Amino acid sequence: MPKINVDGVELELGVERPEVGSIVSDYGVGSRVILTMPTFDNCDTSGARAFSELLWKQGHSWCCSAVSVDHAPLLRSWAMDAGWEGHSFESFLGDDLLGVFSQKLGVLVPAIFIIDSKNYLLYCQFSDSLDETVDFGAAREFVTRLENQFMSSI
Repeated sequence: MPKINVDGVELELGVERPEVGSIVSDYGVGSRVILTMPTFDNCDTSGARAFSELLWKQGHSWCCSAVSVDHAPLLRSWAMDAGWEGHSFESFLGDDLLGVFSQKLGVLVPAIFIIDSKNYLLYCQFSDSLDETVDFGAAREFVTRLENQFMSSI
């Protein structure tokens, strides 16, 4: 089982995380990128903004959703600034009140998922700690490779 670090304490997650190639039907329909993250005050949105701008330029039409249950006004503000739709987990899961923690995806940390229109998980990245961020550079490289494959197939 994967482990996470919360305030210096290592905890066992207790749930399997999805792997690339698995079916993930949660969080909307169509090709989508899901970013689960805490939306703390003064959270840097530059990485998310650059990533969403890259997605808008691609041949695929991706839906970008930032998912969190942190303070709703802060989430809306962060999502607007970063160019992502902002959703709380409550709006997707009903009674999952665990903030950035989602049992469905095995997420207890900031994470990013790229899911195609047939619900296959193409890419995922998990932080090791609650206060870390995802590596948007690695996600950008993946999307660029995906777009190159897409363009060479037409």
